[in-house]
Amino acid sequence: MMALCLKRGASYWKHLFSSKGLTLQSSNYVTDKEIALRNIVNNSKMEVRLNTLQDMTGARKKKRRVGRGPGTSKGKTSGRGHKGQKARSGGAIPKGFEGGQTPYYKRLKKHGTKNALFRRLYAPLNLNRLQFWIDTGRIDVSKKITMKTLRDSGCVHNFSSKKKLSWC
Repeated sequence: MMALCLKRGASYWKHLFSSKGLTLQSSNYVTDKEIALRNIVNNSKMEVRLNTLQDMTGARKKKRRVGRGPGTSKGKTSGRGHKGQKARSGGAIPKGFEGGQTPYYKRLKKHGTKNALFRRLYAPLNLNRLQFWIDTGRIDVSKKITMKTLRDSGCVHNFSSKKKLSWC
């Protein structure tokens, strides 16, 4: 937290705070927090409007600027260490990379069939749509509802003999 030195012109500050009814601490430094609290006390009589709203001092932390010399904590190498892939720009290592070793997802067994000739195809049928078709009289409820009646009524599209009906 930044401190404000009151050694120079301390009598001015004492006079200013005493005129507002505040007492100044005996130390030579007043922190930003104390100044903010004093501002709140001083400005309590002000109306709160959109143009008078502001953050408390220290509410928004400033972003750390890297590579700005040895006086800062992130100078020279900017917190990246010395050399190496991760010190370079664009040196991000891909997710799942294991240093050249075969990745875990490639070492896993492959299972399940991928044969396109025998895969199951589904024709989706929404139950709301089926109810609508029944309500409008396109499907006769007195007869048994089969895949043929659904296809003939137009309730299910792109329907072939290989496809199965799935309710959704």
